[in-house]
Parts: sequence; structure tokens; C-alpha cells
Amino acid sequence: NSARIAIEKVMQVAATVAAAGEQPVNAALGAIKRSTMPSYWIPDEEITHCRACARDLTGTTPGGESRKHHCRACGHGFCDTCTQGKSPVPHRGWEDAVRVCDSCLEALERERAESAHPMQAPRSPGVGESGDEEWDKIESDPNLPEEQLQAPPVWQGAGPGAGGT
Repeated sequence: NSARIAIEKVMQVAATVAAAGEQPVNAALGAIKRSTMPSYWIPDEEITHCRACARDLTGTTPGGESRKHHCRACGHGFCDTCTQGKSPVPHRGWEDAVRVCDSCLEALERERAESAHPMQAPRSPGVGESGDEEWDKIESDPNLPEEQLQAPPVWQGAGPGAGGT
């Protein structure tokens, strides 16, 4: 993350140095960016369209900036519109809120909500709720002794050695 901050500062300086020659400055910035880019990011030269909306991402903005934005969670390339969300991405080392695509934003928010409110363990089905019609009939039989209701059902022909010699 500190490397990304350094890149942003270098880019600011590069804007003032552009008078010296745009091509050498852009080449130097590209080399710095490639060397500090996280390994899971898709390289810029492989990104031609937004992964979400398919908008063309070749070329630059009128100000000379790239139209491509990397989602800090998945590493794919997106347009500005499809990466408006910001969220921490701790599993990638981004503790502060950073640019993420809409899909990852939704997944990260869902993940945070689930970790804040863990789901309760699923309960066992009640009488008549097992989804097994035969077991539900046996389970709900009022004449069946209690100890047989507590034991798991044993079906003829099921399991190792069942019904065989």
C-alpha cells in the first residue's frame, strides 16, 4: 500500500515534468507501476474492456489518465462507473477503504454482515419435517415406543451387511 502512495506522488510530480518529454516520463511511470502492482492484478496491457459493463478502456481520458481501474479485491480491470464503491479488503492487505468493483463490494458487505451476526446452527427437523415421507410416518406414530423414536431409522437393504449373509 505504501508503494501505491508513492506511485500517486510520482504521478503528481510527473505532471509537472511532462514538459521535458511525455514519452520518457510515461515509460518511467509504467515501469514503476508494473513493479509495485500486486501480483493478483491483471496487467494493464491485458485490460481492454470493463469486466462489468464491457466499456472500452483503451486510450486515456482527455487529461491523459488511464481509463482503467483495478478492483483491490479481485484484481480485474473496470471503468470508473463500475468501481465507485470503497471497502477495506483485509484478505488482500488493504485495511483502509479502497476502490472495489460492485460485485466485490456486495460480497465484502455480505461477508462483514455475516461475521457481525453469525448464523445460528441449523435446528433438527421436527416431526413431519424431515422430507422423508416414510420416516415422517414412523416418527409421528403415537403407538411407537419412545426408545424406538430416539434410535435412528434402520431401513431394510441399507448400509453394510443389511439384509445379507
